[in-house]
Amino acid sequence: LRIDQRIAELAALQADAAAVSDADGALSYAELEREAAHLAAGLAARGVARGDHVGLCLPRSRHLVTAALAVLKAGAVYVPIDPDYPAERIAYLCEDAALTLAVCDDGREFDAPGATVLAMSQWRATPAAADWRPDPDCAIDDPAYMIYTSGSTGRPKGVRVSHRSVQALLGAVERDFALTCADVWSFFHSFAFDFSVWEVWGALITGARVHVVAHATSRDPQAFIAEANAQGVSVLSQTPSAFGQLMAADRETPLGAQLRLVVFGGEALSPSRLAAFQDAHPHVALVNMYGITETTVHVSFHRLSDEDLR
Repeated sequence: LRIDQRIAELAALQADAAAVSDADGALSYAELEREAAHLAAGLAARGVARGDHVGLCLPRSRHLVTAALAVLKAGAVYVPIDPDYPAERIAYLCEDAALTLAVCDDGREFDAPGATVLAMSQWRATPAAADWRPDPDCAIDDPAYMIYTSGSTGRPKGVRVSHRSVQALLGAVERDFALTCADVWSFFHSFAFDFSVWEVWGALITGARVHVVAHATSRDPQAFIAEANAQGVSVLSQTPSAFGQLMAADRETPLGAQLRLVVFGGEALSPSRLAAFQDAHPHVALVNMYGITETTVHVSFHRLSDEDLR
């Protein structure tokens, strides 16, 4: 199944289960499906068709997740653009990605060469045909998203990844990581960083809840720990550098017993630095994953053993 088809299936199977939350509220699977369908119909009404590129330049919130799902339901390809990027980089990405449409926050001045610019409130208000249905020709091998590389070795490059590849990523580790609908995943990173693919769709494909961490909270380890504990985050994704700050805060305000899995990625990991954290949280599995954008986030994983840490 495509990502959007899998979530539609779950919305029928566990309609009232929480799907996505942030500090201000939550949506059940049924609510997520209903809102995404409305927005997808709005895209179709504006001429967005299968394979079109839709830029999403929105802050992290449950509404961003809904917007991305709507793009997939419309058969299109979402292109995440971090609102904190410099204006020149945003303009370059919009032009290079050949966007059909770019969605931004209300009141934001936005330069998207060649694309129609739509404020989020305008999108929500777009009249949509009541009989709209997803294009039956949309397939699992269609691209789901296009994420740009960092550009550290040259100009950023857009990489398109299919629905099948995302499903394969989760299918490869679902049993090993004991991922279930009882989990709560953190959505901690920029949506324009491919770690977000793992965080958002990993949660929703497995029927779990994804909790969206606001940018400001992700930069405040004490505030994040408080929110993670209050929300019952059990699956946490981190870059090693961010986790170093979190470990320091954890010594004063520990992460709760609900945390069972920490997945590292994005940077080289020094396992020995995690020994004290593992001693304090022996029930937490620490997993180092590795991959590149072109290979769908992660291609390998290694669960750290006591021997690795010492």
